[in-house]
Amino acid sequence: QAVMQPLLVVVVVLACAPLTAAATTWYASASKGDDGAAGNSQAAPVRTLAALNALQRGVGVHAGDTLSLRRGDTFAVGPAGLVLSLPNLTLTAYGDEGDDLPIIDGGLRITEWDSSTNGVYCTDLRSKLNTSFGVTKPDGVTLWIDGVQQVIARYPNSGWLRIKDGWKNWFTPVDPTGIKVGATVRARTVHWSYEYRVITGFANNNVTFSPLNYEMTAGYGYYLDGLIDYLDADGEWLLDKNLLLCLKYPSPTKHEVVLAAAPAGITATSSSKNAIISSVYVRYATSVGIQVSGSGSTVDGCQVSHVNSYGIAAQWYSNNATIQNCVVWNCNGIAITTSWGGSIGAKVRNNNVTDIGLFRGYGISGVGAEGIVAGSAYSQILGNTITRTGYNGILFAGVGTFVYGNVISYAMRTLDDGGGIYFGGINGVVIRDNIVFGVANSDIESCPPNSWHGANGIYVDESSLDDSVLDNTVYECESGIYIHVSSRITVHGNMMYNNTINLRFSNNVAGKTIRDCIISENVVAGFGEESLYVDSDSWKLFGTFSRNIYCLPISEVLAVTPDGGLSLADWKKEVESDARSCGSTFTEYTINGYSGTELLPNGAFSTSVAGWGSWPSQSVISWQQTGCPTGVGSPCGHWELAGVSGLINSGSFLLKKGQMYEFNITVSATVSVPFSATFILNASPYTTVPGFVWSPLLSAGQVFTKSFLFTPTVTQNNTRLNLYCTATTDVSLYLGSLSLRAVDAKLNDPSDQFVFLTNPSAVETSKHLADQTTYADVWGAEQHCDVSLDPYGSTLLVNPVPGPHCDNAAAGLGVSLLLLLLCVWANAI
Repeated sequence: QAVMQPLLVVVVVLACAPLTAAATTWYASASKGDDGAAGNSQAAPVRTLAALNALQRGVGVHAGDTLSLRRGDTFAVGPAGLVLSLPNLTLTAYGDEGDDLPIIDGGLRITEWDSSTNGVYCTDLRSKLNTSFGVTKPDGVTLWIDGVQQVIARYPNSGWLRIKDGWKNWFTPVDPTGIKVGATVRARTVHWSYEYRVITGFANNNVTFSPLNYEMTAGYGYYLDGLIDYLDADGEWLLDKNLLLCLKYPSPTKHEVVLAAAPAGITATSSSKNAIISSVYVRYATSVGIQVSGSGSTVDGCQVSHVNSYGIAAQWYSNNATIQNCVVWNCNGIAITTSWGGSIGAKVRNNNVTDIGLFRGYGISGVGAEGIVAGSAYSQILGNTITRTGYNGILFAGVGTFVYGNVISYAMRTLDDGGGIYFGGINGVVIRDNIVFGVANSDIESCPPNSWHGANGIYVDESSLDDSVLDNTVYECESGIYIHVSSRITVHGNMMYNNTINLRFSNNVAGKTIRDCIISENVVAGFGEESLYVDSDSWKLFGTFSRNIYCLPISEVLAVTPDGGLSLADWKKEVESDARSCGSTFTEYTINGYSGTELLPNGAFSTSVAGWGSWPSQSVISWQQTGCPTGVGSPCGHWELAGVSGLINSGSFLLKKGQMYEFNITVSATVSVPFSATFILNASPYTTVPGFVWSPLLSAGQVFTKSFLFTPTVTQNNTRLNLYCTATTDVSLYLGSLSLRAVDAKLNDPSDQFVFLTNPSAVETSKHLADQTTYADVWGAEQHCDVSLDPYGSTLLVNPVPGPHCDNAAAGLGVSLLLLLLCVWANAI
């Protein structure tokens, strides 16, 4: 009896335990199915998405079941699309793994036209749109011909009209031509946004509509669309409020014409927690391709294309959502987005996103044109490839976000004031081992003339704090890394190569400052005229600069500050913490020989200043025989700039078209404090010599020499060489020599001295170098034959010299190589 009591307890517990039904797989095949079938076997699939929806509402599908679509089939969306409404459902594909993904298609093919007049074809779609998609109005629809998006009938056919004045719900046009009530106005309201509204009123030259997110501002552009009156160019189309479709296009019946009309392809409701959606292709939707709303949901291995607003969206409070291994292209709004509603833990990884937000003014009014937008706190954005977006490649807004191993290229194609990677006002962010390139503004026409524009590789915006930007590669962008009024930002180990400005700081918001940043062990290299930019007098307080490598083969100016340009030597004096940083040398040209005589009369000021004039009267040049600064030589030309600016000019001579000339200047100053002077060279009649704008930071006793090549585009007799100078203080300059000679020279291409390699993959990669050539990296290590690159890493190799054949590679060119390095530690440990 003592033995039997526990056994009886076990039996009772098992008998009382609830019985759980085994999960069932439900099948659908558009080509082989029947909506009257049971649907619970591959032999008896249902046919439509509506049938799968019905099974979830009846006694069929239960929580935890699987819905499976047959590969190679195309399913019409229907009025509701496919809706997952139960917890723990899985949507996937069945059939031969080599077959195409099942397609959920929200497009209406237009194969017949009711009428044709003057090349405009029209057809009434009320019945088809209402029956097939439940559509009763034309909001958000797009038209595609042979896979290419077409333009809604617009005025003007190209370019922009201009705003004279306005606010969020009205504007006054510069030219009111074309404005009509019922038209849609699509406007650039700020640098980072297009918005659109239907015009509800037009009186006294004022246009009114429902409020926008931003005000209509003078100088910005807009255009009008949405009326039949504007339909006058091939490729334009219109779906009016009565659902009459008209298209101007040569022989449209010979092409695939598709109207993207369905609101959504797949929707997982908030009750469908832990949904898994995999291996499905959704195309031609107006609002969203795939949307999940329940926590713990996953979208894996799906494709989405030809969508107006969102490709894949994890909506409000969808905690711990995962979107991975997906491909999204041809989306007017946002390719992939995760919740902004207080959710946490989103994972967006290994997705491929292409051609997002390239149609100006389409998609989502006020926001969008972005690759990945993550609103969740502690998001992980990993290993994605993003190519061609209208605005940001990646934008995130959650604290603690980790951005790693993404490759972003050609962002900011239609908007500006953003970046390849953008965030602002959050903390605890780590941006690491990403590759960003080709980020540049390509659409400034719709902005006010001469307005500021910005396109940045990595953009740390206002009020960010305690964030890290580590080991990224940013190249060929307008700005490489941009820190905007944010503090305690660590920028370490990054490669910034050949950006217009490699590293930019802006402290332009009242009451906010950049403080306590750490800028260390970055490689800053490029062929531009400047590499660092700061716009605040307090830039010395921004933080600590240490052990950076600066490779500037063309420009002597490393940093541009409110006080003027700083060379590397100047920078290291001003920023003592960066004293271990190094620079580079580069010969701009190779001189094969000189011809003719010195063209500037008495350019050495050896006897007097005869033949030299000055302007204005307070800008005086005189001959000084003694007291010239050491290094300038005696005698010298003494140039007094009592009025801060002035111009001196030589006697006349002949410049010949196509002949290359070398201009040399040696200058010094006697001053109590350093000051900046900017020299501009003109050749009469006051034509600026291209490329010569020189801004040395002059200090007492220092001698500066500048050599420059230029080639006149026309032959000019009686040419006078004009040297114009502006200074930040009244000053006495001393000119040791000014010379101009015809020269036989070859301009050197600095890129010939650099080999820049990247590895946009998640595995270590070896790159083969030129045989029988040895390079060095910027840290001084020799590289030959093959160089190994870390995942998402890069390297900059310099100064190729003859080396051993790879089969007999021998270590050590030693001292001879180090002497030839373009970039070398000035104070190596």
